[in-house]
Amino acid sequence: MVTGIDAPGAHESAEETNCDLGPIFIVGCGSSGTHLLASILDGHSSIACGPELWVFNHRMFFQPFTRVQSRLAIWMKSGLVTDWPQEQLAFFTNITAYGHTPASAMALAKSCTTHKEFIDGFYRDFLHDRHKAIWAEKTLGNYRCLDLLLTLYPNARIVHMARNGLDSMVSLMKRGMSPYLAAARWIFDNAGALAWGNDSRYMLLRYEDVVKDTESEVRKLCGHIGVNFEATMITGGNHESRAYWQRFSNGNYHRTWQHRPDRMVTSASVERHLQELSPHAEAVFWGVRLTWFSQRALGTHLRSAADAMAALGYTHSPHRALPRLGLKVQAKIARSYLKRAARELCEHKRIYMPHAFLTNSEYSASPEGSGL
Repeated sequence: MVTGIDAPGAHESAEETNCDLGPIFIVGCGSSGTHLLASILDGHSSIACGPELWVFNHRMFFQPFTRVQSRLAIWMKSGLVTDWPQEQLAFFTNITAYGHTPASAMALAKSCTTHKEFIDGFYRDFLHDRHKAIWAEKTLGNYRCLDLLLTLYPNARIVHMARNGLDSMVSLMKRGMSPYLAAARWIFDNAGALAWGNDSRYMLLRYEDVVKDTESEVRKLCGHIGVNFEATMITGGNHESRAYWQRFSNGNYHRTWQHRPDRMVTSASVERHLQELSPHAEAVFWGVRLTWFSQRALGTHLRSAADAMAALGYTHSPHRALPRLGLKVQAKIARSYLKRAARELCEHKRIYMPHAFLTNSEYSASPEGSGL
């Protein structure tokens, strides 16, 4: 894909590029503790992490910057459709949490000539007002554009927050997703993030480890980023951080959460699936597969929930006998795909390729159990 991204060093020397700590990109799937991670990072005196922007997860944003300038107002008004299993129109959400308005963002874009100049300018006042030096961004689909983001910010750090897929599925379903969509999104998002696992800038954190031994895991995180550990990171943040997240909590906290992630860390949500996930929904989880198209787009060999669970270090087979999924379930998924394909063609003038499909298998109980 042709982009307007400048190669590293086009406007600054390699020495200048490497002298400062870069931004932090949180990746993974929703309902995996990523908001908890954001609040932990924001509790550090040098790191500012606000709510999702939904900008850097769109490859269209990285077209030549002159096109971005000409289309920005339209994108901010109508949104950009997500290129993942969950259909969602979003672009530049939560902009007021960064001290901007749509008008100020568009004015800034007109005054810039490159993506990096625009992004740096967007975060400049945000960092200044909060007396911090490093910004972090938690739009989970950012893994779709990490190749482009790391060209702009070669010193950036990638933090992949993962959680047992069955527990994530419980939370996603409580937020209104079908079992199929929740499972497909969990596999897709984690496979996409894991594709960066061999990069030295990548770090994997597991939600269960963070809530079990918070200080140890956060110290490892600080070492990866290159900052000193601060106790406020694990005690709900300092006063400024708590005030910031309370101010912009509307729409960024879900009613289904059992506790507020900007407060003391607890393990209350670990292994919720053992009590709350039905056999049918679990059968869907183990039966979803990524399509060849998705695997190619993500650059991954992972295809199933079992593949992703194994790669993340979780038990990768069912702990109980599960029902065979009937043709009615597959027919419902097929109808949903056809409806989305029609919308994509009519509204966005593009061919929608399916990201996942559901196999019709029967699962037996695993002797391994359901633990981590």
